[in-house]
Amino acid sequence: MSLIDALQNAGLIDLPADATRPVADFGDPVKEYQAASTSTAIIPEHEFGIITVTGADRAKFLHNFCTQDIKGMQPGDCREAFFCNVKGRILAVAVILCDEDCLYVLTDEDRVEFLRQHLDKYLIMEDVTLSVEDSTEALLVVGKSSVEGANSFTWDNGFRPAVWVIGEGEELVDCVKKMVEESSVIAGHTTWEIVRLSIPFPKYGVDVSDDNLAQEANRTERAISFTKGCYLGQEPIARLDAMGHVNRQLEQFAWSDDSGKPPIVGKPVLNEAGEEVGTVTSACQIPDEDRGFVLAMVKIKELGGILTAENSDDQPVRLQTE
Repeated sequence: MSLIDALQNAGLIDLPADATRPVADFGDPVKEYQAASTSTAIIPEHEFGIITVTGADRAKFLHNFCTQDIKGMQPGDCREAFFCNVKGRILAVAVILCDEDCLYVLTDEDRVEFLRQHLDKYLIMEDVTLSVEDSTEALLVVGKSSVEGANSFTWDNGFRPAVWVIGEGEELVDCVKKMVEESSVIAGHTTWEIVRLSIPFPKYGVDVSDDNLAQEANRTERAISFTKGCYLGQEPIARLDAMGHVNRQLEQFAWSDDSGKPPIVGKPVLNEAGEEVGTVTSACQIPDEDRGFVLAMVKIKELGGILTAENSDDQPVRLQTE
């Protein structure tokens, strides 16, 4: 049984029969967003899947194929990483959790099987098993630095205290019940998108792809180690760090507009002269407010100037750096 079904059966959420995944909200998007901003929100609708990595060589193996220092992780740690090809271009965006006897790789649901197969083809004699179990699921709890009695991992994401909680659907229900009794709020995908863009954390296939160098995702400080030694894609990533900078990067902007309409994903970002200097990749609106956040891939040299992108009324909305 999925976590959403388990929460429904336990009476913790109430979904209409025609509800589609991901569920935007559980009845009160304003309350859900406010919980994520000021108290505690429990988010099951984040669109991450999980690869469980076991075996004695698990840390050494993953260390060789991502941008993060995996061998330096301790149980309870949570770190961001990119899996790249030999040219340093992004194949997957991940959050890696270190448990006592395994590593969990959280990545976009529609990228899980690709990443598992990508890693599996490099397995030769290593004591490593890569598995994807539908019964293993994750909760993101925003507003807490730990969850008592749960298999939790602290995520220093730059937004608010947060933890990932890993378990099976039914197992996680008890954890959610306890937090709800303590006034935590279960939040849907709308809140996750606001949190994601507030961090800001890129989504593969939306904000970044294999067309992008790792540094273009603009999570270098949290996702890339320049002291860990060799890994797949390390040479171009290290060379770029030593000799120059990217020409474009994913940038977070705030928007506000009396129309209450955010810039449209896919619309060009324009500079003051009306020249196209980037593209809107993600946008969100804070419930009941005429503002929100935008992620856009923008030319570095244009940052700091006046930038706009059109909303659904074909009207320009100013993009403001935070």
